Amino acid sequence: RRGAHGPISPPKDIDRSPPVWPTQEQCDPNRPRSSWKLPDGWVLLEDVEQNFCFMARYTDEPSWQTSKITLLYRKKPFDCGAMRLAYYFYDPEWDERLVGKKYLDSRTEPQTYKIDVEMQHFAQCLAKDANSYLSKANIQRAFNFLLPWTLCVPKSGEIFGMEFLLQGATYRKYSSNAGWRHDSEDGFMAAAFSHFSHFMTLGRSMVVDLQGVSGWCFTDPQVHSSDRKAFGQGNLGEHGMQQFYMTHQCNSFCRALRTSPEHVELQPNQLFQRVELGSLYKKASTFCSICGSADVAIKESELARKADRRHDIFCTKHLARYKDTLDTKACVTSD
Repeated sequence: RRGAHGPISPPKDIDRSPPVWPTQEQCDPNRPRSSWKLPDGWVLLEDVEQNFCFMARYTDEPSWQTSKITLLYRKKPFDCGAMRLAYYFYDPEWDERLVGKKYLDSRTEPQTYKIDVEMQHFAQCLAKDANSYLSKANIQRAFNFLLPWTLCVPKSGEIFGMEFLLQGATYRKYSSNAGWRHDSEDGFMAAAFSHFSHFMTLGRSMVVDLQGVSGWCFTDPQVHSSDRKAFGQGNLGEHGMQQFYMTHQCNSFCRALRTSPEHVELQPNQLFQRVELGSLYKKASTFCSICGSADVAIKESELARKADRRHDIFCTKHLARYKDTLDTKACVTSD
């Protein structure tokens, strides 16, 4: 592994054992923190800084808001990728299980974490547009990107990219940032989304390097852009987009997303014939817009309406939290 400043050695103390999660009974926010009983290996982080990104459309400039929070985290990472370490976190106030990702290279700039967050928000804005097209084609599956945020620990100077933990999820890589895709129906749909993102941005950007869980909950995408200063070091610009088209063959999902017009004769290949949309009409596959949970109870007719209007969908738990943020006030006029 090699970072911007030279070779990087992964740590040797990775703990891949299942976590013993703290509970709200052990860490009651209404009791003094000195009385909390933490499981072995967990550490208290008091008054750390969360930074949240907001984007309504992919054409918008991101806006950021900051708040303070107290969290717990397991001190040893549970996994190590090519560039980052992954840690378990717990939010005792909301009883939330989280994942924090930290770059192996300790000299990574804070701006890099910010770019990672903005890329996923950019991708999710495009996903809402794609879901609208899928809904109109009666395809009741949807693209969804986990929306991360950043966490800064003032005492140590550590920064983490944060997201909700997908319980019991098995991750799979569907495509790369250099033209490769997984040879499966899921791989075809990932390629179609990359094609769609390029189409919708008028050739300026393309969302690639898709990975996540079956059912279309993605995380950690990369964005290629004609603006080489945007979206970090993984942005391969026009060259990256060309690499995608070197291997891409339009499929049924491209047609559903309106990137492949009906009158265009597609390249003859058996893979296109194998991608059948019929199996996707039967059951909706949706995820909470906040945590990525598939535990969403919603009628298919309501799902179609929300997808068409690009509305967010929530699980029962986060629907209640979302409603708590809504504040209705009477209109006041001045004389």
